[in-house]
Amino acid sequence: MRQRGRLILVAGIAVFLVSCVFLRDLVGLGPARPRATLVGFQLDRVAWDGLDLTARIRIDNPNRFAVGLAQLTYTVDVLGSSFATGKWAGDFSVPARGSGELHLPVTIDPARAFGLLGELMKSGETDVIATLKANGEFVSPIGNFSLDITEQKALPRPLARP
Repeated sequence: MRQRGRLILVAGIAVFLVSCVFLRDLVGLGPARPRATLVGFQLDRVAWDGLDLTARIRIDNPNRFAVGLAQLTYTVDVLGSSFATGKWAGDFSVPARGSGELHLPVTIDPARAFGLLGELMKSGETDVIATLKANGEFVSPIGNFSLDITEQKALPRPLARP
């Protein structure tokens, strides 16, 4: 009898857990992490005082509720060196089951910009790959959660051909 009671208890717990998972999927409880994709880099300005780029990141929100980006820290690596770092804090939200594009300003100082151009001339590379590494914190009605991004894209052509 005791063993039968335990079996019924275990079966009840299993049914409860399965129904919780089903209910979560049905009503959308529990946040799913947004997906981030690096769309690319846009060259904004080339001058003696440096290069200004914009890193464009597409954020897809699979949740049934909007999420907001509270903060984001990021680094851009080119040719194995860190070329730019930054912190973003602003007003950016992604609607429920929607997407949005975040624009991050990236400024490369003159010494690093000229060093990059010199390396390109020596190596003969036509495509230069930049790596964006970022860590952000999203806020939602259910709680906060973090998101790590590591994506690579080629820099715009004017950078590859001085």
